[in-house]
Amino acid sequence: MNWFGQIVIDFEGGKQYLFAAKSTFSNVFLLKDQSGEVLIQFNSKFNWGKFLCQYQISAMQTEHALLVLLGVFSANYLLATMAGVTSGMA
Repeated sequence: MNWFGQIVIDFEGGKQYLFAAKSTFSNVFLLKDQSGEVLIQFNSKFNWGKFLCQYQISAMQTEHALLVLLGVFSANYLLATMAGVTSGMA
């Protein structure tokens, strides 16, 4: 994670991806490649009945299914960080 609240994902071979929220208080997250092209968009919605976060994933193009899993993990991490629930973690 960098100082701008973005998560940088590095793969072998020098490929680098950037995961970030679309805006400051947005529930939309974008996974971009090195050229800034959006590969995957994650729309999160909290379901109060089941008390969990659900995602609508729109993949423009993707090379690895692993990127989708890393994107969901990153979205959960950023949402938890914004909510302040990680403050007690060591």
